[in-house]
Amino acid sequence: MSKRISVIGAGHCGLSQLRAFQQARSKGADVPEIVCFERQSDWVGRIEFPSREEMEEDAAQWQAREEALRNPMEDIDFQTDYCKDLSAATDYAIDWGVQSDNFKAWEHHKDEDIATCRDHPHVSPVTGTKAPAHHTKWWEAMDDSMETFMNGG
Repeated sequence: MSKRISVIGAGHCGLSQLRAFQQARSKGADVPEIVCFERQSDWVGRIEFPSREEMEEDAAQWQAREEALRNPMEDIDFQTDYCKDLSAATDYAIDWGVQSDNFKAWEHHKDEDIATCRDHPHVSPVTGTKAPAHHTKWWEAMDDSMETFMNGG
């Protein structure tokens, strides 16, 4: 019996995983048969699935763009554009510019000091609200749990 991989759902995560498998296969990886299970013939009731040929052409274009990336800021711009493209016909209320700015700020803070990059709050790309600063520097707390954050330490 040959191995098979099941991907459940053709939402953001499912499509991203399918794309990753396609990329791996195009680079010579031995990827087993992949089956994607989606309960409807469209995505979120709004997007008709394109033909297999159209999907392969789209994936090839994204892959070519990704392979040309030269630095983390280009990576972030690529990821932002890819997510924008995936969610274009949905009613997701995400400000992709804010999300991109958050990742770029995180990347900058990480380069500044890997031990303090988690100490900077970011703006929600959904509500536009800036998160409060954590009460304890991450390096001192070493605890990312919701319980610790909500209970003040």
